[in-house]
Amino acid sequence: MLKNNAHQSFRNREGAIDQAIFDLTTEAQLHPKIWDGETLRENVRNDLLNIGKKFQKYIGFIEDNRLVDIRITGSLTNYSYSDYSDIDVYLIIDFNKFTKDYKSFKKLFRDKKREWLEANKIKIEGYDVEVGVDDIRGPLCGERSFNVKNRSHYSILYNKWLTKPKRLTGPINKKQVYKIVRDITREFRILVESNADRKKFRDLFSRAVKMRRGGMMEEGVWSSRNLAWKVLKRTGVVKEITSFF
Repeated sequence: MLKNNAHQSFRNREGAIDQAIFDLTTEAQLHPKIWDGETLRENVRNDLLNIGKKFQKYIGFIEDNRLVDIRITGSLTNYSYSDYSDIDVYLIIDFNKFTKDYKSFKKLFRDKKREWLEANKIKIEGYDVEVGVDDIRGPLCGERSFNVKNRSHYSILYNKWLTKPKRLTGPINKKQVYKIVRDITREFRILVESNADRKKFRDLFSRAVKMRRGGMMEEGVWSSRNLAWKVLKRTGVVKEITSFF
């Protein structure tokens, strides 16, 4: 979005979050179009495997014997899915077998992901499919991710749960979630209205990402900081921030 459009979009953003976007209720069962009970539906698994294999081929240098796994995680593997969910598919590899320059390697995969998603708009059962690559020990869908409380992971390559979904116990602090959303939205609006340089937008995005990751590592999937990130994505704030850098 261009700055003048973003300015208009955010002129009256405060208080405009509707109840559907802010709905943080949990479901009683896993999504019935994706799962049969706790078993991934065969047609869905085949489609996800096909997508993962195509992304592997697109990257161009991950041979089958160096591919550790293809996994999914996120709200559609647990009870927090909504109309705004997507399906996160990750290729899992051992970075150490490819490079010691992790920073450049991660950037390469981010660039490949962006290129792939720009060229491939894929949906399964009405949900967008995202792709990515993570280290076997990584924080996105690797071993570090397994340490996030209530986060679930499913191997579509081996057709089994790696960490099973758990239902939320206790209330969600909606006031805290809304405060975080309001504060970040206000800060973004101020940057837009002041014609701030791209570094400030990048810094805001980085702080929001760190906020979310910190919340997940410290409190788990149901942390206020992670839920606020979900709402920021639903409202389009995350996407609009990134459009400025």
